[in-house]
Amino acid sequence: SAILPKDSELSLHEKGLISFQRAVDKVILEHQRLNLPLWIKRNGKLEAVSAEEILKEKQGKNNP
Repeated sequence: SAILPKDSELSLHEKGLISFQRAVDKVILEHQRLNLPLWIKRNGKLEAVSAEEILKEKQGKNNP
């Protein structure tokens, strides 16, 4: 997890983005715990993707 500035230094927009990302992360972890796929739109098609695959993709984006 990234080091963030003090809450008072963030704009309302930035706070909203952080809250949204935390909610998405929570959903991914819950799907992983329940062994359920996540449905995403990729190349114009709906695709069932495992939480593990999503986490690997996120890891790759965070560590170029």
